[in-house]
Amino acid sequence: MRPKKCFNVAGVVAIAVGLLAYSCGQQEAKQETSTDVQNPSAGQFSAQSPGSLNFTLADVEGKPVSLADYKGKVVMVDFWATWCGPCRQAIPHLKELYQENREKGFEILAIAMDENGEKVVPPFVASNQISYPVLLGTPDVEAKFGGLVGYPTTFLIDRNGQIVDKTLGYRPKEYFEEKLKPLL
Repeated sequence: MRPKKCFNVAGVVAIAVGLLAYSCGQQEAKQETSTDVQNPSAGQFSAQSPGSLNFTLADVEGKPVSLADYKGKVVMVDFWATWCGPCRQAIPHLKELYQENREKGFEILAIAMDENGEKVVPPFVASNQISYPVLLGTPDVEAKFGGLVGYPTTFLIDRNGQIVDKTLGYRPKEYFEEKLKPLL
């Protein structure tokens, strides 16, 4: 075999191996991001009793907001970021859920986990006309919820302060309507 032809064959083989390795890695990543943990058992959150789950964060106007302020209500805690496409896609649905269920004792606390959140989140909230409370997140609050592997990650907390659902990733409005029905 001539040297030039040998290099061509070796090049084609190297490209094929590289593409195969890349596609396997993408499939693993896709499987990881589609993880959905629903109706977590008490054991998954046993370190977080309702009292220890409490937190206080500043909202986009700098006012302190505490989870304890919403005692007796069904609360959706939504960890998100302005740069997150699926998070942005969910905003219109969350706005509708909030308006349709607020009078039934439902609240949303959206926790923005952006770097430089105090600069980027307030104008984003204003331009998207978000009416539910948006808080500026911190790593310690994220840790109280067991750490997160991606955004959006949404928790539903019942009227007794117990986490009853955890969802990773975007879900349509109908998904959360079904989750809320037994809680409201």
